[in-house]
Amino acid sequence: MSIPEKASVLTVWEDAPACGATNMAADEVLAEEAAACGGMMVRLYTWSRPTLSMGGFQKLAEAESLAREAEIDLVRRPSGGGAILHGTDQTYAAAVARQHPLASTPQLLYDAVHTALVDVLCAMGLEAAMVSADFGRDGGSGESAPDGPLLCFDRRAMGDVVVGPHKVLGSAQRRLSGSVLQHGSLLLRQCDQAGPASTRPGLAELGPDTSVVLLPADTLVRRWLEALAASLGMTCEFAGPFLVDGRGERVAERAERFRSAAWLGRR
Repeated sequence: MSIPEKASVLTVWEDAPACGATNMAADEVLAEEAAACGGMMVRLYTWSRPTLSMGGFQKLAEAESLAREAEIDLVRRPSGGGAILHGTDQTYAAAVARQHPLASTPQLLYDAVHTALVDVLCAMGLEAAMVSADFGRDGGSGESAPDGPLLCFDRRAMGDVVVGPHKVLGSAQRRLSGSVLQHGSLLLRQCDQAGPASTRPGLAELGPDTSVVLLPADTLVRRWLEALAASLGMTCEFAGPFLVDGRGERVAERAERFRSAAWLGRR
């Protein structure tokens, strides 16, 4: 894949934990900056409180009920896909300018990000793979449809990363005016924030045997993004926190929209 010289650096920002509204607002600003520079940027972050982030096109009622029962925060993402329970995952946002080769079709960005993770996990001894295109024809259940299961990790879609039968990475996109914004969640440890019905094993529980010690999460994620950059012929640059250099005020203003009842209840 040919990458323009001016977009040859994959810039990766790493932020401290924040609330759902702040994280979504920061991702929106990230998408605008990617559009302005004509390249690709990634923001890595976690959450200051256990949070359920629902897809931009999901109905509010079921997600609100689960969040209330589990006593966790609720936010609506601008991207699609199923709801994600955050607290034991590594969340990322990837933003690509619309003129970038990876923005030409949705599956290109999914596949680039997910293939890089599969390669890293396989090198660690995990039996990682991507869900194939024929999943829906060979026993798949259409779980990626808008009326499928509420939770992302109860769904399967082409390109999802699995270790054995267990999904460990899912992503969702939104095509904006100047860029494509992709959200994803890598499940690092078992998730049970909403009780037994939502319990899912993460990478820490999926090692091939007890003698295998997984890399620290930050090292694993860095290797993943370095592999992504290398696969695209890009240089990976870790740039520190995104919420600096005057962005904090812009993000704080936009966060009010993501906190509003109008945004949360738009569907």
